Amino acid sequence: MTHAWDVNGRSPRAARGRCQVRACWMKVPGHPRVNIRKFNRDLGAYINPRDLTQLFTRAIETPNIDNEHGIPWLIVYGISDNTRSFWSLTSARQVLGYRPEDDSEIKYANDIQSFLTGEGARGGVGRVGP
Repeated sequence: MTHAWDVNGRSPRAARGRCQVRACWMKVPGHPRVNIRKFNRDLGAYINPRDLTQLFTRAIETPNIDNEHGIPWLIVYGISDNTRSFWSLTSARQVLGYRPEDDSEIKYANDIQSFLTGEGARGGVGRVGP
């Protein structure tokens, strides 16, 4: 039998609020199976370790996640502050105070440039994705 406990040592039934986090990741851009659509999506869904650590810390330490109806439940998306993001970070920013610091576009700038203009470029010149 497995028991889950919150950071204050209370059982889940005794804990007041819950926060569910959906965190994403990114394949290495140079991977041979990367295609343009998946590459674009991966850039938008990327979360790096620093941002992920901040998100989980804030989800654990935020004292009150009740919504306007008094429901102590929150679902947030976990991504970095990506240029190509397609999920909203509004709940994570407003309720948890999450402030992602990184952007996949900057972290993978060399890979993006190589994808678009390098030898055997598959992406063509211009924006990655549709």
